[in-house]
Amino acid sequence: MKDDKNIDSLLRTTAHQMDKEIEVEEPSLAYFTDLVQKETEAWYKRLWIELALLWLTAILCLSVLAVSVVYAPLVFIGIQLLSVIVLFGYYFKENSRTVAWRS
Repeated sequence: MKDDKNIDSLLRTTAHQMDKEIEVEEPSLAYFTDLVQKETEAWYKRLWIELALLWLTAILCLSVLAVSVVYAPLVFIGIQLLSVIVLFGYYFKENSRTVAWRS
């Protein structure tokens, strides 16, 4: 029991001496408030950038879908018309070549 009191008093005196020797300078409350404000502003800025990129990606995807839905039939019809024109051109070319060969 006496050893416990000696150890307790020794720890208290050592802690008291350490407090006197080591000066711990604690930052003011304004420092922490400013730090929290800066971190919050940086977080909101990063959040807005990520949100803008997400919106841009969504708009791009929706635009591609809308254009493909609207213009896909037109592209298909255009390719069909082009193939018919090419086939008619090929037919007339071969027909004229055949007529010239027969004569």
